[in-house]
Amino acid sequence: MQQRLLIPFLLLVATTACAQPHPVGDVPGQDYRRRPNLLLIVLDDMGPDLLGAYRKLLLEERDKHFPGCAEDPDCNPVPAWTPNLDALAAEGMLFSRCWANPVCSPTRAQIMTGAHGFRNGLGSVISLKRNVIDARFGRAPLAWHLGAAGYRSAAVGKWHLQSNLRNYRWQLPTSRLLLTPQDNHRCAATEYVGGGFDYRAGSPGNLRSDGDPTDVHDYFNWIKNCNGLPSESGTYATTDSVDEAIALLDPGQAVPCATATDPNGDPNHHGADFDLVREGRPWFLYLAFNGAHGPWHYPPPELCPYPAGSDSASWAFCDDPRPVPGDPFVQVRQMVEALDMELGRLLEVVDLRETYVIVVGDNGTSNEVLSTRSRFPPPDCLDQRGKGSLYDSGVRVPLLVAGPGVPAGTRCDALVSAVDLFATLSELAGVPSTAPDSVSLVPYLRDPEHPPLRPTVYAERFRDNFDPICQSFPTQARYLRALANDRFKLIRVQHAEPGCLPVNRLELYEVGNDPFEERNLLFHPDKIDDPFVLAPASDEDYCALRCEMIRMGVDKEAPGESCNCCVGLDDLARALSQLGCIDDCEACTGDRDGDCDVDLADLAYVLSNYGSCE
Repeated sequence: MQQRLLIPFLLLVATTACAQPHPVGDVPGQDYRRRPNLLLIVLDDMGPDLLGAYRKLLLEERDKHFPGCAEDPDCNPVPAWTPNLDALAAEGMLFSRCWANPVCSPTRAQIMTGAHGFRNGLGSVISLKRNVIDARFGRAPLAWHLGAAGYRSAAVGKWHLQSNLRNYRWQLPTSRLLLTPQDNHRCAATEYVGGGFDYRAGSPGNLRSDGDPTDVHDYFNWIKNCNGLPSESGTYATTDSVDEAIALLDPGQAVPCATATDPNGDPNHHGADFDLVREGRPWFLYLAFNGAHGPWHYPPPELCPYPAGSDSASWAFCDDPRPVPGDPFVQVRQMVEALDMELGRLLEVVDLRETYVIVVGDNGTSNEVLSTRSRFPPPDCLDQRGKGSLYDSGVRVPLLVAGPGVPAGTRCDALVSAVDLFATLSELAGVPSTAPDSVSLVPYLRDPEHPPLRPTVYAERFRDNFDPICQSFPTQARYLRALANDRFKLIRVQHAEPGCLPVNRLELYEVGNDPFEERNLLFHPDKIDDPFVLAPASDEDYCALRCEMIRMGVDKEAPGESCNCCVGLDDLARALSQLGCIDDCEACTGDRDGDCDVDLADLAYVLSNYGSCE
């Protein structure tokens, strides 16, 4: 009888969970003008190996298992010269074990929603190939969340949560590009085009053609969008992003978009009088650089300020503006050094006594420019071990935080994720958050030795986005997922593309003793449907990760597995109540069979994909 009563209760939780996604408004008794400012900086395709602040840490990890790593170019991390980012790390906290998704759009969606891709619907890069207008988040995005509590907000630089469309021209009316808390607020099927920001300027996606031979845009010649109106820009993209950011913080300076013109020659007056500091309100600035994503190039010479013989580090790549024609290894590092120099201009006008600055990467470094021992590409048409993969070089990213009360020069070794930034920024702003997967990092910012706040971190990649309609975890031809605890990491690969050998594989690595994930502790016979054989002394850790992945609802037990991952009512309640709504479902959460309604059929669907309790 008790169980029969609980099932309707669980369904009630599922159907009402996003009727009110989060409480909004001022925290009782708190003056919003005293809340801190928030600056979130996203680096593109920049793993920890490209930042000087991480070099010593990475070298220590690798040299422990590979003596002589410092002399091995395939092992020794070779970062760019990043004095400003290094100084920011020295003024605040460096996180050594931060994960993101292996490609950029899913990570940006994580940050904006506090939810993993299997909940928000984004598992792969948004590109011209798909008619995706914008990431249709099932929960109010971050800027809207903070804006309802008094924050003015702006997004500058690369967005990449909207299809690039041809030549990066956003074809939607301006009114649809700027949603505010006063717009129609409903959970299901709301297209948060513009992400809820008050002001937005930059490129909707990457500064290259994505396969379109007629598109010749790059960092020096690109289409910039200013609050919905496109314009030609000849300003180096990295410089433009910083110019916009600085102008937004200076009420006496017109933002660059104010003087831009669209392709028809019409003036763009959108944002001409906009700034973030008006009325003394707190502000949230989201600055997403295009660098160091392709197209790779040598930046303007004036952004390479480290001439030979100066007191710069010996590995500064801007010593010679043109050392090797078309060498991506050098080009990317020069792009990073130019970005660091421009970022220094912005940090000069930011007061860390009243502003939290967070710098995070969106995924690991591209395979072509990695300087690590990641030389073991997996077979079967899958990616190599950098960006795009679930291996360490694909999902491990830099995370630096500085601001009021953050102890200077500290390091936190806890497991954290880019998805945690939603709850972190919310708590710093004094705004309650109910994001399903996000854990606030504020306790670490007070004490880097704080007990772990999450036992595992998760990353995934799947395609296609939002397919099939109304299902929370899709059945794509490609699905990669990884889950790690403090010692072990489990990777699940399902892959079936034309021209490639079908793959159904599990991999387990003891990351502490195998930093390059060379020794898979799982062995299996030739037939992919045969049971996996576990190496000795790892079964308990394997089953812990395997069962957690199953409880999350992103996988089910394979034939022959013996972990006995039974699911209790608490697990079922969590699975149902935390499923995000995506696409055009009128019913928000828990819809597993794609009929846009949450009912007993969805409960049966969930139960059929879980292990059974005896």
